[in-house]
Amino acid sequence: MAQLERLWRALKLLGAARDLAVEKRQYRWDIKPPNTFYLKAEHADIHLRPHDEARILTTIELRGGFGWQIATDQDEAGVYIIARRKPIVGSIGRGRFSVLLPPGIHISLKLEHCRLRMDNLNGGIEFPPDVYESP
Repeated sequence: MAQLERLWRALKLLGAARDLAVEKRQYRWDIKPPNTFYLKAEHADIHLRPHDEARILTTIELRGGFGWQIATDQDEAGVYIIARRKPIVGSIGRGRFSVLLPPGIHISLKLEHCRLRMDNLNGGIEFPPDVYESP
């Protein structure tokens, strides 16, 4: 019975450590289209969706948040997010970006080893010829 209790305590500690390692950030930028949303990310899941508000809403969930560097900025031309994993400790990190975009926005992405999902967006997409090549 004592061994079962020790196992139970160990499982609770592991669950708490996992929860502490997940960092969630939310950003909100009011904009006036036409404007640009720029995202540079690596090893992340990105989900872009439209909405009817004149703002960009972003939720970033970082697994192993201590291994990430996130920089954001806004100017008259657009909103910018750069997400990089730190050397060594960042190799265990994974990011999830959920972005709500207003109509009339330009989207510029620079992605490395990412999964991209776009829902209900209209427009054209053009990829460079080396998009499927491994570095």
